[in-house]
Amino acid sequence: MGVVIEPGMTWQDISPADAAGISCREHPELIPPLNERGEPCPWPWEPQSLKGAPMGQYHCGYCGAMCVAGSPHPDYRGDMLAEAVAAHFPKVVVPADGTGGYSPLCSCRKDLGRYPDGMEAQFAWARHLVEALTSAALKMG
Repeated sequence: MGVVIEPGMTWQDISPADAAGISCREHPELIPPLNERGEPCPWPWEPQSLKGAPMGQYHCGYCGAMCVAGSPHPDYRGDMLAEAVAAHFPKVVVPADGTGGYSPLCSCRKDLGRYPDGMEAQFAWARHLVEALTSAALKMG
């Protein structure tokens, strides 16, 4: 049967079980949460659907945001750190099928192929993060 999306509803008004056939890409009026890059999550019900799973923090398989299994998807809207990082990091690429994804704050998997030494990729991300945080701090005064 599925849920009927009514005016004024948000993604939080829908349970994970009822959201099985819903995509926030097709229904932006649901106001999905934003990941650390400021990108909307196409299916923010994943963390809640993992209630009872033997895991704690993990990266959302749809947008790459850092989440806690069993809890609602976090929304980084208005997060100054997330906004600073979003301004200084390249856009996160999530495959069209919605699988995978990562957070530039926590992972350098995307860059591992660019550097012969994986540690160099981690240092590159750390340098970018320090630049982003320094820039944000200077703007705040």
